[in-house]
Amino acid sequence: MVVVTLGERGCLVRRGNEQVHCPGVSADLVDTTGAGDLFTAGFLHQWLQKMSLSECGAFANRVASRCVEQMGPTLTNDQWEALLLGGEVELRKCS
Repeated sequence: MVVVTLGERGCLVRRGNEQVHCPGVSADLVDTTGAGDLFTAGFLHQWLQKMSLSECGAFANRVASRCVEQMGPTLTNDQWEALLLGGEVELRKCS
């Protein structure tokens, strides 16, 4: 599997013959510190839950978009809970 982050343009994910592009999630940029690490954490969280490549990429984009909206590379427990419950951002279609 290969995952390429594209910043505000989202990410590309390829595994075998399957490839998806997940569009980015709009964010008010404050600080990019830790965005890649949190993207990876979000992607792996979904992958370990046996989610599709599209679901993994979309969730990872959502996590990274929340990270860049504040100073520092962490999210609060409330932010994590909102992301995990799916109420944070509408899931966008990956192609």
